[in-house]
Amino acid sequence: MEILSSKTARTPSASTPVLNSECAYSFHSPFTSTSGILVNLSNFVGFHPDAVKAQPQLIDSDVCYLRIVKRKELKAPESTEPSGSTEQESQSSQQPTKLALGKEGGFKSDEDKYDTISTYSMVAFDTDGNVATELPYDDTTKSSFPAYIVESADGVISHTGLVMQQDVKEWELDEDPKPVSKYALSLEFVDYGVQ
Repeated sequence: MEILSSKTARTPSASTPVLNSECAYSFHSPFTSTSGILVNLSNFVGFHPDAVKAQPQLIDSDVCYLRIVKRKELKAPESTEPSGSTEQESQSSQQPTKLALGKEGGFKSDEDKYDTISTYSMVAFDTDGNVATELPYDDTTKSSFPAYIVESADGVISHTGLVMQQDVKEWELDEDPKPVSKYALSLEFVDYGVQ
């Protein structure tokens, strides 16, 4: 803990750009590897730990880093069918019957299919660029960290990042027929014999 108390960290505001969902130098995300991404708690730029090998100047030994690792686990299927139904009947009942997302009879959204498990840890580097300390960061260990580091880490974790948040949680195709334009009724179609 003494090492972390000597490190610097800032608290992000709502308008501060925070790269907590993807590496700034590659296409790595917290989901792509078991090492996740490291977010600098001073400038809020995230990067994959392998980028440090190629660019050692990314590491600042005076700053604290937050490691974010995420993984998706398939949710257990809900067993709502009667015990006498066969496996084939239960699979056919889960197949989409209409063009919809997140609605009954449509396709499931990712939030319906998967649970996202996130793990966080605080990382401090020494002057040589090697990991000096890595401590787990969760609700039980949060009280052992300095208050300014907790505020900074919580701000990075709760920040939406630069990824657009999709507002589409559920969607369904309109079944109402589209009105025909009055201009389309008088259009002539010429058959040139080309198929």
